Amino acid sequence: MGFRKDLLELVHDLDRFVVVTVIEISGSAPREVGARMVVSASSMRGSIGGGDLEYQAIERARQLLSNASASVRKTEFIGLGVTLKQCCGGAVQLMYEVFCGAESRQLVNDLATEYVRRPRFLVSRLADQHPARVVSHRRDLPEIPDAVWDSARQLTCSGDSSSALIADESGLWFITHLDEYPTKLVLFGAGHVGKALVKALQDLPFQIDWVDQRADMFPPQVPNDVQIFAVEDPLEVVDKQPEGAFFVVMTHSHGLDYDLCLRILKQRSFGWLGLIGSETKKQRFEQRLQKDGVDSFTLQRLVCPIGLASIRGKRPAVIALSSAAQLMEVRNQVSRSVARESRLRAELRS
Repeated sequence: MGFRKDLLELVHDLDRFVVVTVIEISGSAPREVGARMVVSASSMRGSIGGGDLEYQAIERARQLLSNASASVRKTEFIGLGVTLKQCCGGAVQLMYEVFCGAESRQLVNDLATEYVRRPRFLVSRLADQHPARVVSHRRDLPEIPDAVWDSARQLTCSGDSSSALIADESGLWFITHLDEYPTKLVLFGAGHVGKALVKALQDLPFQIDWVDQRADMFPPQVPNDVQIFAVEDPLEVVDKQPEGAFFVVMTHSHGLDYDLCLRILKQRSFGWLGLIGSETKKQRFEQRLQKDGVDSFTLQRLVCPIGLASIRGKRPAVIALSSAAQLMEVRNQVSRSVARESRLRAELRS
C-alpha cells in the first residue's frame, strides 16, 4: 500500500481531525521521520511510536482540536529521556496540523483523487497556518522555492525515506512523497506459502496479482491491493504484465514452475523473478533453461531459493517473512537506481 492510501484510510471518514507527524528526530526514537497518526475528538488511528509520547501527543492534539475554529499548525520538541523518561533517550519534533470543515474535506478529496502521471507531495510550510497541501507541480504552490522543490523531487525515488524536513531561506518545509505507485507483483501459487506471503505483504507498497489454477485455494477475503486470478493457463498472465513487474513463482507443480520461469525469463522486461525451492532445484532449472535458449546473463536474474539468506526456515510463515523482506530490499534498490538515473539525466540536460 502506498503512503497516500495509508493516509486516506486514516482520514477518509473524519470531518475534524489533527494530523500529528514526526518531522525530526535526534538520537534514538520509536518511529521514523514521517510517521503519522490522526486524532479526532473520539478516536485515533496510526502511530508515532506508542508509550507516553503518543499518549501526550493525543492529549495535546485534542486540546488543539477543541479550541480550533480554523486551521492551526503547531510544533513541539520533546526530549524522550529527559521529559518522558523513555529509555530510548533521543528527542523528536512533532508537528500538529488541525483540519476543520472545508479544509478537511479538501485534503480527503485530494488524497482520494487518483493521479497516474506525476508524483505528488504533501507539503507543509512551518512558518504559516495554511493547511498542508497536496501538490503535483510547482505551480500548484508557487511560493515553494526551487531548492525545496528539487529536494522534494529527490524523495520520489530515494528508496530510504518518503519524508524530509527541508530548510531554506524562506523557512522550514516538511514534505512527504505520497508514493502512489506500488510495485506490481505477480504471485503464482495459492498454497500455504503463497497465503502466508500475501499476509506478510499486506500494507506494504505492492499491487499483487495472485494467480492459481485452483479457484478453491484462495481465501474468501483478501487485502484491497490483491486481485485474484483463477485461470486455466497461468502462462497467459505473464504476457499481460507491465515492464518492470516483479514475479514470485511458488506453485504446486515443479513443471508449472519451470514453464513460468522460462516464459518470464524469455520476456526479459521483468523487474525481478524469485522462485521457491532449493539450490538443487535451481541447478536443475538452470541446466534446462540454458538448453531452452535462455542466455547466461538473463539466467543470473533468477533468484532461487527465494528469501534472505540470513532468514532461513521451512515453515510457511518464515519463508513468507524472509521473502517479503527480500522484496522490500529489492524494491528499495530499484528505487535508488532510478533516482540515480534521473539525477544523471537532469545533470546532462543542464
